[in-house]
Amino acid sequence: MNPAGSGWRNYTDSEAGVVDAADSTTIAQAIDVNLASVYICTHREDRMDIGFVWDDRKYREVVKRHDVLFHEVVSAFDDEHGYEVPDPAGHEDRFVLVAAAATGRVLFIVVGEEDLPLYRIITAFDAEGSWLDEYEKES
Repeated sequence: MNPAGSGWRNYTDSEAGVVDAADSTTIAQAIDVNLASVYICTHREDRMDIGFVWDDRKYREVVKRHDVLFHEVVSAFDDEHGYEVPDPAGHEDRFVLVAAAATGRVLFIVVGEEDLPLYRIITAFDAEGSWLDEYEKES
């Protein structure tokens, strides 16, 4: 499935004004400025190339309600102390990642993985309660 179709927009490094594709936070920050549908691929040394997509409407809603930016979510995937669990809502093609962003915020991120190697971000907000407690025990 091509996320650039119907409602998704592909951003190239040149559009985002980014040269170093290995710096996922920099790329994501450049895309945050545009507040548009996002599609980004990053390289990880310890896993395959992966990408992240987030629907424009949902992204704007998360920014407004929770003040969580795309680059924070992308950077949380690099947190070695983060942990993943199956989606508590029971969606088989989703999981939850609780991890710290590069900004230091510990986030609760719901991720769809039906289009691997693209992760579809469903929502993200500050981790609280037992989710945060478990993260603090892990780190």
